Amino acid sequence: MPRPGGNPDLYKSGFQAAGDEPIIHTFNVKLAESMKTKLDSMGKRKSEFVRRAIAKALDELDKKSGETPTDN
Repeated sequence: MPRPGGNPDLYKSGFQAAGDEPIIHTFNVKLAESMKTKLDSMGKRKSEFVRRAIAKALDELDKKSGETPTDN
C-alpha cells in the first residue's frame, strides 16, 4: 500500500530493466581513483556502461575458453 500522498502508480512508473533478464543483484568492486572519477563523470549512464563492459568481457572469455573461469 502506498504511503499517504505518495504515487499510487509507483510500480507502473518505476525502474524497468532494458533486457529480458531482471537486474536484481549488486556487485562491489575496488577501483583506482582515476577509474572512479571517469565513471562518475558519466552520470546516469555509468551503471549501463559497467553492465555492458562486464557482459562484453565475459562473452570474450567464453569465446576464448569455451567456459567461464572459476576461482579454485
